[in-house]
Amino acid sequence: MTFLALASLMICGQDRPYSLMVGDTAPQLAVSRWLQGAPVPAFEKGKVYVVDFFATWCVPCKKSMPALSALQRQFGESVTFIGVDVWDYQERVPQMLTDMSDRLSYRVALDTLPDIPKGEGNVPMWARENGQVSKAWLLASGADGIPTAFIVDQQGRICWIGNDVTVLQAQLKQVVGGHFDLSEATALYSKQAAYDKRIRDLDLELFKKRRAKDWEGAIRLCDELMSIGPELGRYAGLKFTILLERLNRLEDAKTFAHLQLSSRNPSANAFTEMALAFVRQKIELALAEQLANHAVDLAKGKKPGPYSALAEIAFARGEKAAAVRWQKKAISLTTDEDDLKEAQKRLADFGG
Repeated sequence: MTFLALASLMICGQDRPYSLMVGDTAPQLAVSRWLQGAPVPAFEKGKVYVVDFFATWCVPCKKSMPALSALQRQFGESVTFIGVDVWDYQERVPQMLTDMSDRLSYRVALDTLPDIPKGEGNVPMWARENGQVSKAWLLASGADGIPTAFIVDQQGRICWIGNDVTVLQAQLKQVVGGHFDLSEATALYSKQAAYDKRIRDLDLELFKKRRAKDWEGAIRLCDELMSIGPELGRYAGLKFTILLERLNRLEDAKTFAHLQLSSRNPSANAFTEMALAFVRQKIELALAEQLANHAVDLAKGKKPGPYSALAEIAFARGEKAAAVRWQKKAISLTTDEDDLKEAQKRLADFGG
């Protein structure tokens, strides 16, 4: 049996988690209106396309648009970039195009929506479930967030799905150059999609348990997620905060924190979250400091969060000078504008 035949069996069998996956023929792009650039009525054989899904409220979507525009310029006529607005208030898109006219230079279209029900309180969620393009592309592929981009190759097949512009660029070079191995990508994506779906399903159950305030059930799901592999160590932070703040089980929380310190959990964020939970309770500051320092080590000193936690610990101890010093270190590593404003505000609270 050839590798391609094996890959086809993998994605057509019972293990196929989604109805639209890498290796499949791209669905029709049933948009309602083209707002920018020449319309693309159908994917033409011999041409490569990138279809990127965005919304006006999505900050990461807007941040990726200049990079996508740069790729459109780089690849020129060999690749057609298309942005499709989904999960959105469509009347806001023209103004966004005006505001971003110098940063968004590829084609833009709108999803096809039925009439919005009168009194609909959550238009983006309604559009997610009812948009023709949303259903055919995003829901069918299991995409649970935007931006999400698809590469469609010269044969009209989907050969990549993701949201990392750097990876997108590398994949495009292979596709345009005729060096892309679709059979290998299909097999790898099938395996990854099954893994991702398992995590997504467990995460949804975890969300339901938390909403129902079933904290014991939530802890069990955190344990199940962490058992999948160390890459899911971030759930340790949630389990810890439930033990400490929801169930008031201080001794169990402390025991769990010590176990995590001696584990192979690579998540700096989880240890930062545990440290901050102790600070919020104004207890166990020595252990909180140990957790925050461990987070610094895991992050190799390159993340602001652990230093912000050390600042909070110092401030809780009344050590204002140390709090200012640590917070300034956190600020020096902060790149997000909103996070930076919040960090600077906290620095002022410390007296810095």
